[in-house]
Amino acid sequence: MAFSATRMLMAAGFSGNTPPPFVVNAAFFDNASSALSVDCSALSNSTSGILSVWVRFTAIGGGGANLFGLNITASAKMLLSVSGAGAVTLVLRNNSGNGYTISGATIGSGSWKNLLLSWQTSTTTGTLTVNGSGTGSVSGFTGLSVPYAANTPLVIGANPASSSPVNGCISEVYFAPGQFLDFTNSSNVALFYSGSGHPVNLGSNGQAPTGTAPAVYWHGLYTDLTNLGSLGGSFTASGTALTACASTP
Repeated sequence: MAFSATRMLMAAGFSGNTPPPFVVNAAFFDNASSALSVDCSALSNSTSGILSVWVRFTAIGGGGANLFGLNITASAKMLLSVSGAGAVTLVLRNNSGNGYTISGATIGSGSWKNLLLSWQTSTTTGTLTVNGSGTGSVSGFTGLSVPYAANTPLVIGANPASSSPVNGCISEVYFAPGQFLDFTNSSNVALFYSGSGHPVNLGSNGQAPTGTAPAVYWHGLYTDLTNLGSLGGSFTASGTALTACASTP
């Protein structure tokens, strides 16, 4: 059952008192300047990570869109982007400019997509699934340690330079540097993506999939910019104010 930008998912198979519903929210980013940022200077370098983002593009422009980004220096960054043709790519670089890329999926506009990625660069392992399917392909520098700690913030809805912004809606953003799950294993995918095609309840601070809270976790509620992950604090909104999305995943 959905209304406005909220979906309430009841827990299945629960006996006794009914638990509070898992409420899914989504925010609309305006294709001009809407973005959220959060300080990530307390993060540590790592060779692994997990990233999950739900997105519904209204349209993907010819220049593509940057969903989730972190620039540290001109050569070191983390960027999840979608090209104008819909190709999904995650790029990681260290301070020497060595790159590690996960790609191999193409998406379109008009419907909700869960982009679920994990990487372990010490073994050149990386996975990319879209709505629970696919494995992705990996190329790059084995053993790359990603310098996640940054003086520039981590940005949702654009890259840290506010270029190629998202035209559409974003929900359930989860980022866990230093953690890893193999998403070629369907049981691990099911920790994030339900068989009915909706988000899974990740717990109050996102701890459910691995038992450890991710650094960043945002439900997608445009009126509450709290980072529910272990870094804490709140996101800073910039550009055009976020509004409620007309639908939820």
